[in-house]
Amino acid sequence: MLPDLVKLPIKQLAMHQISNKNNRKLMHRTSEHQNLLDMLTRFSRDGQCNSVIVSGPPGSGKSALVQSVLQEAGKQRDFAGSVIVVQLHGLEHFDDRSTLQAIARTLRVESDLEGRIFSGTNEQLHFIISLLQSGNAETLRVLFVLEEFDLFAQRKGQSLLYTLLDVAQSRVVPVCLLGVTSRVSVGELLEKRVKSRFSHRHIRLRCDWTLDEYVAVALSLLHLSERAPTGVGAAEKNDFKSRVGQWNSNIDSLLRHDENCRSVLVRHLQIYGGRPKPLINLLSVAVALLPDGESLLTAEDLKSAQQSMLTELALPQLCDLSIVELCLLVAANHIDNGHRPVSFESVYTEYVRFCQSKMPHLQYERDLIRRAFDSLLESGLMAPASDSAGCGDLGGVALGKREEFVCLVPPEILVQGVNQYPNRPEDTFE
Repeated sequence: MLPDLVKLPIKQLAMHQISNKNNRKLMHRTSEHQNLLDMLTRFSRDGQCNSVIVSGPPGSGKSALVQSVLQEAGKQRDFAGSVIVVQLHGLEHFDDRSTLQAIARTLRVESDLEGRIFSGTNEQLHFIISLLQSGNAETLRVLFVLEEFDLFAQRKGQSLLYTLLDVAQSRVVPVCLLGVTSRVSVGELLEKRVKSRFSHRHIRLRCDWTLDEYVAVALSLLHLSERAPTGVGAAEKNDFKSRVGQWNSNIDSLLRHDENCRSVLVRHLQIYGGRPKPLINLLSVAVALLPDGESLLTAEDLKSAQQSMLTELALPQLCDLSIVELCLLVAANHIDNGHRPVSFESVYTEYVRFCQSKMPHLQYERDLIRRAFDSLLESGLMAPASDSAGCGDLGGVALGKREEFVCLVPPEILVQGVNQYPNRPEDTFE
C-alpha cells in the first residue's frame, strides 16, 4: 500500500479493495484451481499435451480462475522458462485469419510469414508451429487460452480447433488447449473429428453456495487490511488503523448479524446464484452510493444498490429480447409462480399453452424454441439449478426433462420489463 493511500477516505479504500482483482480470493474454487494448476504443471514439466474446457454461468469466475492459475503457474521455473501463453478471444479474433495473425504476433514469427501463400488454416498453423520446433524443441511448450470458446466452435468447419488439437496429438511441439465458455451445451457444438482429438476434460464451476459461504465472500471483498504502510508518521498510522478498524468492525457486524442485510444477500443469492460477479457489482454500487466522508455501510445501502441493479441492468436486457425469449421467461415464471426450478419440457409445455390462447402466430418449431431457451441461458437471465463442482466429461447439457433451470429475473422486474417492451400487443401477457 502506498503512503498516500493512508489519507484517502474509507469509501475510496473500499472501492479500491473491491475493484482490485488481485485482492479477490477465489473462495470455494480450491479444487478447480488445483486441478487446473496440476494440469499446467505437468504440461510445463513433462510436455504432457492436454485440452480442457472451463465452463460456468456468466459471472461465475471462469476468467478469474484461469488468470489466477496462470499467475501462480508463472512463478514456477519450468513454466516461466518454457511455456509461451497465447491468449485469444472469440469476439476479438472473430475469424481464422485474425486468429492466426494474433498467434504469429504472440509467437514472434510474423516476419517468417511475409510473402508466403498458404492453402488454408491447417497448412499455415502447421508452418507456424514448425518454426518453433527448431533450436529449442525439447523445452518449448505453447499454451492456447481460448476465451468464448463456443465462438471458435461455431466457425464453419472448425479448422482452427481441429488443427490445434491435431498438432497437440502429433507432439511436434507440446501444445495445451484451454477453452473458457459460458455455453451450457458447448460439447454438442464440436464436430466428430474435433471431439475425437479432445481430451474430454471439463471443469464446471459450481454456483450452489450456501448463505454462510456467500457472506464469507462478501467479507473478503469488503474487509480492509489494518496494516499501515511504511513511511508514514505515528499519528497518521494510528488514525488509519482506527478508521479501518471501525469500518471492519461494522462490516463484520452488518454481514454476520444484521437480519435486514442478510435478507438482501439471501435475495441476491436466490436471484443470481453463487456467482461472484453479481455480488461484486452489488457491493461496488452500495459503496459508491455512500456519501463522501467517513460513512459506514448499512443494510439500507445494500437494499438500494440491489434495487438499482435489478432495475438498471435487467430491464434493458428484457427490452432487447425477442418476443419468443420474453414469452419463455413469462412461461417459466408462471410455473409455480417461479418458486421452483423448471425443466425445458415444462417451460415448452407452458409456452405452447400460452401461445394457443394468446398468440397463435408464435407457435414455432420445437428446435427454434430450444435455441431461444439456450439464448436465455447464455445471457444469464436463466441458469442451471445446480452446477456440480470439479471435472467431468465434455458432454454438454441436454435440455431435457432431467435438467432443471431457474429464472434469474424477479417477478416484479419481469412485469416492468413486459410493460416496457416495445410494440407489445395489448393484453398479451395479462
